[in-house]
Amino acid sequence: MFCISRFCFGLMLFILLSVPVEGQRQSFVTLFDGSTLKGWHYGTGKTAQHFTGTSTPDQRFYVKGGAIVLADKDNKGKRGTQTLWCDRLFEKDFILKFEFRATQEATATFLVLNRSFDVADFVRRKDRYRGNLKKFKNDGWNEIVVTVKNTAIVHNRRLGSSDRLKVVYRDGNVTAELNGKTIDPNQIAIHVEASITCNGESLFPHRFAVGRSGRIGIQSGSGKIEFRNLRFQEW
Repeated sequence: MFCISRFCFGLMLFILLSVPVEGQRQSFVTLFDGSTLKGWHYGTGKTAQHFTGTSTPDQRFYVKGGAIVLADKDNKGKRGTQTLWCDRLFEKDFILKFEFRATQEATATFLVLNRSFDVADFVRRKDRYRGNLKKFKNDGWNEIVVTVKNTAIVHNRRLGSSDRLKVVYRDGNVTAELNGKTIDPNQIAIHVEASITCNGESLFPHRFAVGRSGRIGIQSGSGKIEFRNLRFQEW
């Protein structure tokens, strides 16, 4: 009897399943039908509250003009934190695209696989890191593109598309080759990383780690923000 370590199991999954192959990408799939909140929910597990209509019970999120609208306050005039989660569970590499429009100095949080980033009226808020976006449209629609993919790092070097990594598990032993040369398999690390752009401009100077699986969500902030054309593509 033998067992495969988490490292080996994750590495083999990365090599066999997660490396994008040209021509094998799926077409984009919509996450929002433009008219209802079907496919979205509040809460988690058994307490999850799924929606099929045009508004959440507290009216913090509602559908209007083909967009999901995040209101500044709920129907009781409160601005507490509330998160609208997408029903879909993401477990593969994927690209997420959506457009948003923010009112004066509005801000919200978008969650991707257990990590979060701001979606806001970046320029007028004079955001410390993203206030200098040159293509950002005040009061207009801006496109966010989130790319999530497995990344292999060997000897502290991130592998590129031209690298060839081969790992073999046989009789309880693991061997590895990188570009035809034998390497120590203990020097291989697999991470799931995300990069984010707004109208083609980077929102962050570096890619950052996210969970291996999870959901996406919109978390309330302040001001009014609209979201539309939410869609994804897996490979």
